[in-house]
Amino acid sequence: MNPLSLIVMVLLSSISLLLIRGLAPFRENSKLKYISLNSKFWVRCLIPKRNEYVKVNDRNRISIFSLIFYLLFAILVLALISMFILPDIPCEEYVARFGKRGQIKWVVDTLNEKLINLLPILFCLSELIAYFLTEIHIMMKRKTKTKESLCGMVLICLLFIVLFVVFAFQLF
Repeated sequence: MNPLSLIVMVLLSSISLLLIRGLAPFRENSKLKYISLNSKFWVRCLIPKRNEYVKVNDRNRISIFSLIFYLLFAILVLALISMFILPDIPCEEYVARFGKRGQIKWVVDTLNEKLINLLPILFCLSELIAYFLTEIHIMMKRKTKTKESLCGMVLICLLFIVLFVVFAFQLF
């Protein structure tokens, strides 16, 4: 296992988790949909504490976006752990070169390592695509943003979709 693979996995998984946790707590001015959690344990685990004042009834509300992606993140973690446990499955070798003359080589030659690299990338991209699509929907509904900002958001979302497709084809 290449150490660069582990760095990519940890970095992208932590970015995904930070985005999920950042969108979890209730905000009055947010247009996300929220549901209430009844268990104090799940409230403490899933919703980060905030410094600003929140009504007592709203402290245990979590966005549906974050709840869905928390569940998907748990599935991702289980898949990554299973890739570490399973024996190496050989596949077509992929070599990435870094540096001015390609001195640094990153060789991926097992399916396990490929999945360890690409699953967090695909998860992070799908999370960003879902977030930008909800924001675009809200912007179109409100009609308060200019057409240039709306076009910029659509272009960013299309870029993420293209990257998602490219990385999905890297799996094969």
